[in-house]
Order: sequence, then structure tokens, then C-alpha cells
Amino acid sequence: MPQSYTPEFKKKIVRLHEEEGRTYKSITAEYGVSKASISKWCSEFSKECLSSPEAKEDYDNMKEILMLLFYTSPEVYTIIGMVSCR
Repeated sequence: MPQSYTPEFKKKIVRLHEEEGRTYKSITAEYGVSKASISKWCSEFSKECLSSPEAKEDYDNMKEILMLLFYTSPEVYTIIGMVSCR
């Protein structure tokens, strides 16, 4: 039987990837969520941004945090191997 995850948990996983720059591999190792699920949730969240102003604001905030991380510490940004959800 497939695992069921709450919307809050899915959003947390997307935030780990988008805001903190965590790789799919590290999230999978820590939370036991498949790479395919993470990719799917990121894609769903990105599509939701097109129709929901609140979701778009969250996504824009995540992108801003990543840019701040890059400009304040580019070597960390490079090391964690940023991959966009989109």
C-alpha cells in the first residue's frame, strides 16, 4: 500500500529542497521519501504557484532565500549542487 503524506509534510520537503538547497538524495536519506515523490511535489508546487497568489508568494520567498545564500556564500551554494524544481 502506498505511503500517504500530509500536504504540510510535502510542503516541508519542497522547502528543504528549494529554500535550503538540499539535494533529493539527502532528503531521501533523512526522510525515506523517494526522489520521484520529491520531484513530483516540487512540480505540483510550481504549478500551484501559477494559480494561487499565496503559493506564488511562498515560492518567490524561497527563490529569494536561495539568491541571498548564493550572494553571501557562493561556495556553499556550489557545494550543495543546487537543482531547481522546475
